[in-house]
Amino acid sequence: MKIDALSQAVDLLQEAGYSFNVEDTHQVYVNRDLRMSEVEWVGFDMDYTLARYHQDRLDELSVRHTVDTLVDLHGYPEILRKIEPRPDFAIRGLVLDTQLGNLLKMDSHGTVGRAFHGLRPAPESVQQYHDQPVRLSQERYVLVDTLFALPEIFLYAAIVQQLEDAGRKDIDFVKIYRDVRAAIDLAHADGRIKRDILADLEKYVIPDPDLGRALHNFRSAGKKLFLLTNS
Repeated sequence: MKIDALSQAVDLLQEAGYSFNVEDTHQVYVNRDLRMSEVEWVGFDMDYTLARYHQDRLDELSVRHTVDTLVDLHGYPEILRKIEPRPDFAIRGLVLDTQLGNLLKMDSHGTVGRAFHGLRPAPESVQQYHDQPVRLSQERYVLVDTLFALPEIFLYAAIVQQLEDAGRKDIDFVKIYRDVRAAIDLAHADGRIKRDILADLEKYVIPDPDLGRALHNFRSAGKKLFLLTNS
């Protein structure tokens, strides 16, 4: 479509009441154009796609149920129940070194710029990763690449700090990660987290008034829709 024709189309849509002032969080950013006319099927995930959550509340719920499992089934100390969730502690894109218990922030070249041990900055640990570069193919490293991983990584760091503050010298950082991973998986698998969400949808789920219209538009355009989720 030529620029003039596109401009005219935009003017007509605006006259019809459509707004193009879309918030950044509602925009779609792509690296390549996609010709939707050639797409027959459109699939959706459930969590963080069709269902959008209040992240801080969901993180708090995940931490609480994971701690309960660690204390009740894995023998971790009761003091873990006093851990206060910090939704702002971690972001996606970090790397966890499960062998040394360090959380790393790397640049696009794989160079470690910052490190945390527990919940505290550990600048003294950065140099060792310059001397021995991080290879993500190694089993010791875990990439924090989903929103579900954020409470898991926070809790791991909080437990490491709590045990070290208590004077523990025999800390097995790998075992802590495996225990936290297993505990949070169980909290999802046995339905505890889902049950609490369903019991108070307004607390955990962000309503999207445009969702129904968006799905209807796909169907009206002849698209076949499907849901692909493990929820």
